Amino acid sequence: MVNRLNNILLLLFLIISAPVSAQFDISIRLFAPQPNHLSQHDVWNFEVVNNMQISIMEANINIKATIERVGYGDIYEGETDMFVAPQGISSYNYNLAKLRNISVSIEESNMKDFYVRYKNLPDGNYRICVKLTLYDPVGVILQQSQDCIFHTIAHPGFIILNYPIDGDTIPSSSFQFMWTHSTADFGYIFTHYELIMAEVLDHQRPEEALMTNPPVHKQKFVYNPYYQYPTFERSLDTGKTYSWQVFAYGNIYTTSKNSWGAVVFPEEYQGKRLLLATSNIEHFVIGDRQSTEKKQVVKKNSPSYYIVLDKSQPNVGLTYFENSVQVSLKNPYADRNLSYTIWNERNVQIGKHQLIPVKKGKNKLDIDLTELNLESKHYYLMELKLSDTEQYSIQLYKR
Repeated sequence: MVNRLNNILLLLFLIISAPVSAQFDISIRLFAPQPNHLSQHDVWNFEVVNNMQISIMEANINIKATIERVGYGDIYEGETDMFVAPQGISSYNYNLAKLRNISVSIEESNMKDFYVRYKNLPDGNYRICVKLTLYDPVGVILQQSQDCIFHTIAHPGFIILNYPIDGDTIPSSSFQFMWTHSTADFGYIFTHYELIMAEVLDHQRPEEALMTNPPVHKQKFVYNPYYQYPTFERSLDTGKTYSWQVFAYGNIYTTSKNSWGAVVFPEEYQGKRLLLATSNIEHFVIGDRQSTEKKQVVKKNSPSYYIVLDKSQPNVGLTYFENSVQVSLKNPYADRNLSYTIWNERNVQIGKHQLIPVKKGKNKLDIDLTELNLESKHYYLMELKLSDTEQYSIQLYKR
């Protein structure tokens, strides 16, 4: 008799609970971050799909978000208070999630400082996850839904133009462009290049020509770091000056994969190209030089060349060096120290912060980097700081 009563009660429970459990139709989907970029805010870009019926119960949920640096551990974890999810599809970002009172339990200080400095997390592989938990009215967990994305940040490297450069004189046809691209391996992303060339008019700088003049030649989808000027194109005009630049693009606009290894794309990615790196701008002359009045560009690896640190242009383009870097700096303050730091291609600091005393007024400095044992044929970033408002960066390539 007791067994029969227990079976009846169990059957009644299943009949009553079946339509309720069938209504626990709620899930979460994480949006992919922009390629090669990640911040703490990106993990709060998600959507909640709530197909539950209000007649059964309100969807009382909270969201936990985590960022794990693979091989390093969790660097960020935050959780919202409980709130009611509206029916249908609701999209969230950091500002909307913050309205639910985010409590941060983990925020690795070194990663936070790095992001504040560079507006991006360090190179590496990351796993970002969001977990939705559904509660009944008294706080008992009814269901959980989770979505994760594996995201890669890799240094896009630098492109240095090798030939023609610095006003080289070349024939009007049958010549080859050459460049070097040092970059980290993205694995599943293949790199192709785009070359643009424009005529430099009188009283124009090569940079101005590329920004304002229509291109005289443009070639997309170059898969090697060199390009032969086509023989079927018209010959370039003798005596004229041309500038050129190269861009590196990825074949897909994402650096994210889901838990099953399939690539996932950020919202509204259609038509976008993944720009990996941009070269410096160089110029050349076709045929014999027609004027000795043309300004000659000083080669940046010349011992007599000093990089002028200008507050209005704090980012200096690519510069060759052997063992030392020469800079010219005007110090408007009293005597003080100029600090500098060297970073490699992987955004890893080389050595310690160094201090150089500078006097008030103009200073010419020969900064010796020999003791850092920097490797040849590699790119580096030098950051210099005179004050909070006077900071500079120089892209370096060691021969």
